[in-house]
Amino acid sequence: RMNTKTVLLFLSVLLIGASALQPADFFKYIAETEFLSLGEQVTLKFTQEQFWFESQLIDHFNPADNRTFRQRYWTVDQHWDKQNGPVILYICGEYECPGLPEARLYPLVLAQKYSALILVLEHRFYGASQPFTDLSTDHLRYLTVDQALDDLAYFINWAKTGPVLNLGTERPWMTYGGSYPGALSAWFRYKYPHLTSGAVASSAVINSIIDYTDYLSSLKSGKDCVDRIQEINKYVEDQVFGSGADPQSFKATFNAQNLTNDEFVNYFSDSLAGPIQYGNRTGLCALVANDTFEGRYASMKNFVMATNDPTTYELSYFQNDSYYPGRDAGRQWTWQVCSELGWFQTAYKNQAEAFRSQRLDLNYSLNFCKQIFGDTVQPDADLANMKRGGLKLDVSNLIMVNGVEDPWKWASRTVDYGQVTSYVADCDNCAHCVEMYTPTANDSWNLW
Repeated sequence: RMNTKTVLLFLSVLLIGASALQPADFFKYIAETEFLSLGEQVTLKFTQEQFWFESQLIDHFNPADNRTFRQRYWTVDQHWDKQNGPVILYICGEYECPGLPEARLYPLVLAQKYSALILVLEHRFYGASQPFTDLSTDHLRYLTVDQALDDLAYFINWAKTGPVLNLGTERPWMTYGGSYPGALSAWFRYKYPHLTSGAVASSAVINSIIDYTDYLSSLKSGKDCVDRIQEINKYVEDQVFGSGADPQSFKATFNAQNLTNDEFVNYFSDSLAGPIQYGNRTGLCALVANDTFEGRYASMKNFVMATNDPTTYELSYFQNDSYYPGRDAGRQWTWQVCSELGWFQTAYKNQAEAFRSQRLDLNYSLNFCKQIFGDTVQPDADLANMKRGGLKLDVSNLIMVNGVEDPWKWASRTVDYGQVTSYVADCDNCAHCVEMYTPTANDSWNLW
């Protein structure tokens, strides 16, 4: 079983610029002969500077359209060997990019070890990288995976050959991303293998699935935790949909009276999903450790209200197509899910183990999309997987990393396939993008 030490040594081959790597053989050799400790070697203090790529194309697929927009990027260069150092391109995704996030500094570990330059690129239509002044459906048609992948290619070419960065064409490049950006990292390696030496794809959802029933099933914590959470879910549904229920009064206790009944159930279910996805499964189960139902429900209600905003589940919130600085990215990401990618987080197929309401089925999600964007907008998973490989994506020098407790691992690759090497971090609370987080002395050995 290989840990992140082995992953780091694999990356050394990418960043040194090896052109012919056999991952399975390389991993076998390293696992048997090498050890590496990061904690004694890494200083995680850094500074970054923000810049603008002034001439990113709005439409990469229409030669007659020469419109451009300003795309934001950052540089982290204090460990960089300007003469020969490689480049790590950190891909941001469906959020306002902060540059290199302080909570996810594993790329900085790599930069320090390999004297690399880190470039961070914000995704089109997110944060300040806006091609237009609004988020109308007509404009969102330029928000696609293919456009985003070509943004990366166009930016890399500009960085290599343009006068601003002028990095030259001989340095090795590696892309790194987590979650949807992890998928972009894998897809970019697949589509443009000549532009990079390799890629890391963390919790990369490379397989488009419309009806994603596997998102949340049972928990590693055991049946007691599962049963108690399901008991609370049933109580909530009874208060909203049960005979003689007063749903408006009940929703008002969460300050969520403006939500429809189905929106409220979605809001409540998502609130429980977050801790599992982001590595706090034990914390979620601790909320239901009280001996009485009243105590368990009170703890869960307080948690939901403290961590999730019900206004971001209202239909009108997603229908609002105005853009303003600091706006949440819910409309843009919902467009990507509704128009192309799917991954609708529906109730688990085994109702006895489900954490989401059975009311949150595929029809609920598709109807929600139609109410926001119109009847013609719907995802096509078969087309997406045909274009980008799905679980049959196979390209050299690609490593995919997943956490054993990540509910998104079912849309990723957790075993080696062809030339692709996969690694699963198997430890308590090892979930979404777990290896990207800033290393600490308390990390599991699986992450060192």
